Order: sequence, then structure tokens, then C-alpha cells
Amino acid sequence: NNYPEYAQIIINDIENNNKNYALYIKPYNNLIQNCIDTLNKKKNIDFLKVPLCFYVNNEDYLECLKAFAESLSVLTCFLSDEQRQYLHISAVFANNFTNHLFGISKEILDRNNIPFKMLFPIIDRTIENLKTSDDIFSLQTGPAVRGDVSIINQHIERLSDREREIYLAINKSIVDYHKRQL
Repeated sequence: NNYPEYAQIIINDIENNNKNYALYIKPYNNLIQNCIDTLNKKKNIDFLKVPLCFYVNNEDYLECLKAFAESLSVLTCFLSDEQRQYLHISAVFANNFTNHLFGISKEILDRNNIPFKMLFPIIDRTIENLKTSDDIFSLQTGPAVRGDVSIINQHIERLSDREREIYLAINKSIVDYHKRQL
């Protein structure tokens, strides 16, 4: 298993001393800290929407643990250790990389005296669209999908070397994906 060291110690103890066990897996390493930070900022958090993932080594306990998890949250799922790894990788793409791109966007706007809040409507619309679509790639818009080389060239002329490298890599990924779909 590839659990963090603190979790592996607990898991080893459970596995060595018990025939049957269940394990709650927190899918995002900093989720609980984020919840605590949010509460400390006096913001409400809906714990029914906190994702709970679980693992059991004995299928006899699956339904019991599932019912317990569902009493705590509407976002629950059973995950194998391998699935947990893929959930974490996906969370890095969906959250960490996206946050980094938001940071780059803010730097570009700051350099040009444009408030970052001007992007909030498109960010909100993007998130809402993601929640209602089964085909996320079909939501892709922009110059890479349209093959608008003129706009892409205008953009890369205005970017720093680091920004240009990221911009071109993501554009290439978008173009390559959509070419495969034709």
C-alpha cells in the first residue's frame, strides 16, 4: 500500500491485530485542514458535501460502512488502494494545477492593472458546466479548439517565457486531444 507514513502505521496495526477492519480514506490530503481553516474564518461548511471514501477487507462489512459514510456525507464511495491513488492524481490535476493556472492568470492581470475578479463569472460558469456534463472535453472552447493560430500567436507574444511554455504545452494537449476525437 502507498499510504502516508502516519496512515501506514495505523493500517499495519489494524491488519496485524484484527481479522476484519474498515478504513476511512480522506481523498484529499488537506481536506480536513481546509475545513478547519474555513471554520476558523467563520464561514459555514456543509459537511454533507465533504467526500468520504472507504475501504474494507471483508465484504461483510461493506454495507454497514457504506450506510455509516452515507449518514455523514452525500459524496461517498468505496475505493481500492489503487483507485485511491488515481483519485489523488486526479485531484492534483483538478485542484492543484488549476490553482496554479489561476495564479498565473492573476499575475498576468496584475501586471496589466486588471482586477482578478473580472474572471470570476467565467470561472463560476466553467465550474457549473463541469457539474452538469458527462463529456467534459466537449465543453472545451478557445483558440486551440478553433485552430485560431492568429489569436494563439497574439497571446504568446504577450507572455513571459515561463507563461509561454505553459500556454503552449496546454494548447498542444488540447489540440492533440481533439485531433484524436476526429
